[in-house]
Formats: sequence, structure tokens, C-alpha cells
Amino acid sequence: MKISTAGASHGKKLIGILEGMPSNVPIDNRIIEENLARRRLVYGRSERQKGEKDFFNIISGITCGRTNGSPIGIEIPNSVRDVAIDRPTIPRPGHADLAGLVKYKLDDTRDVIERASARETAVSVALESIARQILIPLGIGVFSFSNRIGEVSSKDYYSTKINKDFVYTSPVRAIDKATEEKMIREIDEAKKRGDSLGGEVQTIVSGLAIGLGDFTVGREKLDSKLAGRLFSIQSVKGVSIGRNLFKDNIYGQNYQDSPYYNGKISHRTNNVGGIEGGMTNGEDIVIDVALKPIPTMTSPLDSFDIKSKENSKAIYERSDVCQVPSATTIIENATAFVIANEVLKKFSGDSLEEIIFHFENWRSI
Repeated sequence: MKISTAGASHGKKLIGILEGMPSNVPIDNRIIEENLARRRLVYGRSERQKGEKDFFNIISGITCGRTNGSPIGIEIPNSVRDVAIDRPTIPRPGHADLAGLVKYKLDDTRDVIERASARETAVSVALESIARQILIPLGIGVFSFSNRIGEVSSKDYYSTKINKDFVYTSPVRAIDKATEEKMIREIDEAKKRGDSLGGEVQTIVSGLAIGLGDFTVGREKLDSKLAGRLFSIQSVKGVSIGRNLFKDNIYGQNYQDSPYYNGKISHRTNNVGGIEGGMTNGEDIVIDVALKPIPTMTSPLDSFDIKSKENSKAIYERSDVCQVPSATTIIENATAFVIANEVLKKFSGDSLEEIIFHFENWRSI
């Protein structure tokens, strides 16, 4: 499957196309609505989110609630279009402003600001919410939560006992009430200082068969594809699969996951996070994604004017204080899209019925 998007942050609308979706996949529009709401209605976001409704219109590829095999087209109108009609010439540190302006030989940063904005993720999430519905009849689940916001962390490594219903209703996508309260305080304190916060999102993929991905060619490794997709998301600066080796200093004797057989293939631990040699090993995939603090702040950083070459303070445009809670939904759906693509590759078919047949045959081996 392939996704293409177009549109600007404050343009008329966002549009997207999803190619390669098999036929006869039941599509529940409520799943799309829920994911768009989870992306938007979280703590730490800008005032814009109160005005945006993210109404979407599917214009092709789905008939009577099922995919028909043709490209799926979708559009999301921008409700908020009140950006000043200006041509900023002072790039904001940490954004695409300066590099984008130089790359495309532009006279100001407005077009870069509009397209590089994370507003684009609204239509990406909508399309990925459609693609991931391939996974539902196969029993494959994908779930993300806020593992760290600022200095507040939830835990060291993953657990299969997290209450998903609580996470999905938590305004910061925390795993429990105590962590939620600490994360909210952390965001509030940063906002008072005119500062911003980064953090970490953890994603867990369950119900996988062994053998998705490949080891024979580097670009076909599943961890390579996951990292590539996740790094395409705004603010992502790090991706770790399995026990986070950026944080943990661990010896080989305590790291490798020993397999055993007890009616099915299992592993005694899951330190590698479900991927060995670029392929799924049957355990949950566990991914930690690090996000930098949002570079736009109410206390602007130093910059310079590209025309006058005079040093100046960066411009301020409406921005989130912390994007981590919103990123849980963006990362969750991006991960699901990669997994759905690998399922289609491994268990190929033009219709959902063919894919289920091939998948069940493989799982029975």
C-alpha cells in the first residue's frame, strides 16, 4: 500500500490517497473518527484544536462500507484558516523554516511553515485508520501510550497488562491516574515558563505470526521499515525496538531471548522487542519513539532575518506545549500501516478472504 497526501496547514483542505488496499475489507468510519479525535483532543495542544472538527469525506474506494480494491480518496477540510497573510523572513529554530527556504529558493518561510506543519498528520491518520482495519479480522492489535513526558516516566519496559480503555480516555494518554496527574502538572509548569516538552511514546503490536519482514535484503527488514515510517513523523528524533539500549546497559547473557516449545514456539523473555534479524519472532513488537520538545514557544528563541541579515527573535505562531499525547495516535497508526503492509506482502491476495486464508494456513504450521 502507498499513501500520498497534499494540502497546507491553513489551506482549504487536506487530501489523501491510499493505494493497494484489497477488496472486501469492512471499514468502520467510527474507527477513523475515534483516531482523529484522539489525535486532536488531548492535553497540551494549542487553542486551534478547539476549532478544528476534522470532519472527513471519503470520495472513492469504499462501497457500502467495504473496500472495492480501487484507490481510496479522502478529504479533510480545515475549519481554522485564520493565519495571518504574511511572509515571515525570520526562521524559527528547530523547524523546517531555514533549510526549506534555502532548498526551494523561497523569499520567505510561509510555504514551508504551512506544509511542514504536523497538521498534515490528520489526513495520514485517517488513511492509516482505514489501512489498519485489515488487521482486525486477523487478531493483530496495535496500541500506543505516553511512556514519558518531560521528567515524568511511567515505567522501564513494556507490560501486557496495561488498561487500554484508561489510556484512550486519559487526556495525556497515561497508563494510570498517578502518572496522568504528574504528566499534566509537568505540562502546566512548562506552559507557565513559556517552554515546551518532549517525551517518549511506547507502541506494542500483538498477535503477530512469525516471519513478517526479511533478513536477505536490508531494505526489507521490518525494523528498517518501521523506523523509516516513524522518522517521517514531525518531532521524532529516536526509535528504539525492544529494551531501550539508549538507556539500559545490559550484558548479552541477560539480553538474548531464549526460545522454547510448549505446543507453540515462544520465548522466555522479549528483550529484542519481537524482531530478530529483521523479522517477527512471534512475540509482541515493542517500540519506543522519542520526540523532541516543540521548537515554537511563547518565549521565542534567537534567530535572524534572512533579508536584512540582522539578528532577531524568532516569530511565534500558535503551537502546542507538548505533542506527546497527540503523537501516541499518530505513531500508533503509522506503525499499524507498516504492519498491515507486511501482512499484505506475506499473505498476499486481492481480497480480504484470500489474505485470511493464507494467514490462517501459515499460523497453523
